[in-house]
Amino acid sequence: MAQKDCPFSLDQGNWTLITQAYDFLQPFYEATIRLEGDHVTLDEVLWCIDVLREHLEESETAARHDKKLHAAVMTCWYAFDKWYEAIDHILVYAATVLLHPYRRLAYLNHY
Repeated sequence: MAQKDCPFSLDQGNWTLITQAYDFLQPFYEATIRLEGDHVTLDEVLWCIDVLREHLEESETAARHDKKLHAAVMTCWYAFDKWYEAIDHILVYAATVLLHPYRRLAYLNHY
Protein backbone atom coordinates (compact mmCIF):
# COMPACT_ATOMS: atom_id res chain seq x y z
CA MET A 1 0.00 0.00 0.00
CA ALA A 2 2.98 2.31 0.37
CA GLN A 3 3.59 2.31 -3.39
CA LYS A 4 2.61 5.51 -5.23
CA ASP A 5 0.52 3.74 -7.87
CA CYS A 6 -1.46 1.66 -5.38
CA PRO A 7 -5.16 2.65 -5.65
CA PHE A 8 -5.76 1.64 -2.05
CA SER A 9 -3.19 3.81 -0.32
CA LEU A 10 -4.29 5.72 2.75
CA ASP A 11 -3.31 9.31 3.43
CA GLN A 12 -2.82 10.90 6.84
CA GLY A 13 -6.51 11.92 6.99
CA ASN A 14 -7.58 8.30 6.53
CA TRP A 15 -5.25 7.10 9.28
CA THR A 16 -6.52 9.84 11.60
CA LEU A 17 -10.11 8.75 10.96
CA ILE A 18 -9.20 5.10 11.60
CA THR A 19 -7.51 6.06 14.88
CA GLN A 20 -10.50 8.15 15.96
CA ALA A 21 -12.93 5.32 15.11
CA TYR A 22 -10.79 2.82 17.01
CA ASP A 23 -10.63 5.08 20.09
CA PHE A 24 -14.37 5.69 19.97
CA LEU A 25 -15.29 2.00 19.59
CA GLN A 26 -12.83 0.64 22.18
CA PRO A 27 -15.17 1.10 25.23
CA PHE A 28 -17.96 -0.69 23.35
CA TYR A 29 -15.61 -3.59 22.62
CA GLU A 30 -14.52 -3.74 26.27
CA ALA A 31 -18.13 -3.71 27.47
CA THR A 32 -19.02 -6.49 25.02
CA ILE A 33 -16.16 -8.68 26.27
CA ARG A 34 -16.95 -7.90 29.91
CA LEU A 35 -20.65 -8.74 29.53
CA GLU A 36 -20.43 -11.94 27.56
CA GLY A 37 -21.02 -15.27 29.22
CA ASP A 38 -23.36 -16.71 31.82
CA HIS A 39 -21.73 -15.09 34.87
CA VAL A 40 -22.94 -11.54 34.16
CA THR A 41 -25.38 -9.91 36.56
CA LEU A 42 -27.97 -7.24 35.82
CA ASP A 43 -26.23 -4.62 37.94
CA GLU A 44 -23.05 -5.07 35.91
CA VAL A 45 -24.94 -4.68 32.63
CA LEU A 46 -26.64 -1.53 33.85
CA TRP A 47 -23.38 -0.14 35.18
CA CYS A 48 -21.69 -0.71 31.79
CA ILE A 49 -24.57 1.04 30.07
CA ASP A 50 -24.00 4.07 32.31
CA VAL A 51 -20.28 4.01 31.54
CA LEU A 52 -21.01 3.90 27.80
CA ARG A 53 -23.44 6.79 28.15
CA GLU A 54 -20.72 8.90 29.75
CA HIS A 55 -18.33 7.87 26.96
CA LEU A 56 -20.87 9.03 24.36
CA GLU A 57 -21.25 12.39 26.10
CA GLU A 58 -17.48 12.92 26.19
CA SER A 59 -17.09 11.77 22.58
CA GLU A 60 -19.81 14.12 21.37
CA THR A 61 -18.10 17.08 22.99
CA ALA A 62 -14.68 16.09 21.64
CA ALA A 63 -15.97 15.49 18.09
CA ARG A 64 -17.66 18.85 17.58
CA HIS A 65 -14.72 20.13 15.51
CA ASP A 66 -15.07 17.33 12.92
CA LYS A 67 -18.40 17.17 11.05
CA LYS A 68 -18.08 13.55 9.89
CA LEU A 69 -16.94 12.21 13.23
CA HIS A 70 -19.59 14.23 15.06
CA ALA A 71 -22.31 12.86 12.76
CA ALA A 72 -21.12 9.29 13.41
CA VAL A 73 -21.06 9.82 17.18
CA MET A 74 -24.54 11.36 17.13
CA THR A 75 -25.92 8.46 15.05
CA CYS A 76 -24.51 6.03 17.60
CA TRP A 77 -25.90 8.11 20.44
CA TYR A 78 -29.43 8.16 18.97
CA ALA A 79 -29.42 4.37 18.60
CA PHE A 80 -27.97 3.93 22.09
CA ASP A 81 -30.43 6.40 23.62
CA LYS A 82 -33.38 4.31 22.49
CA TRP A 83 -32.25 1.53 24.82
CA TYR A 84 -30.90 3.80 27.53
CA GLU A 85 -34.21 5.61 27.95
CA ALA A 86 -36.02 2.27 28.25
CA ILE A 87 -34.09 1.65 31.47
CA ASP A 88 -36.08 4.39 33.20
CA HIS A 89 -39.20 2.27 32.80
CA ILE A 90 -37.65 -0.81 34.39
CA LEU A 91 -38.35 -0.76 38.12
CA VAL A 92 -35.77 -3.41 38.77
CA TYR A 93 -33.04 -1.00 37.55
CA ALA A 94 -33.14 1.23 40.61
CA ALA A 95 -33.45 -1.73 42.95
CA THR A 96 -30.52 -3.49 41.30
CA VAL A 97 -28.19 -0.54 41.59
CA LEU A 98 -29.33 0.60 45.03
CA LEU A 99 -29.07 -2.86 46.55
CA HIS A 100 -25.58 -3.50 45.23
CA PRO A 101 -23.22 -2.73 48.13
CA TYR A 102 -20.40 -1.28 45.99
CA ARG A 103 -22.45 0.75 43.52
CA ARG A 104 -25.13 2.20 45.83
CA LEU A 105 -23.14 5.12 47.28
CA ALA A 106 -21.54 6.05 43.95
CA TYR A 107 -24.91 5.99 42.23
CA LEU A 108 -26.59 8.11 44.88
CA ASN A 109 -23.74 10.62 44.87
CA HIS A 110 -23.80 10.85 41.06
CA TYR A 111 -27.55 11.43 40.79
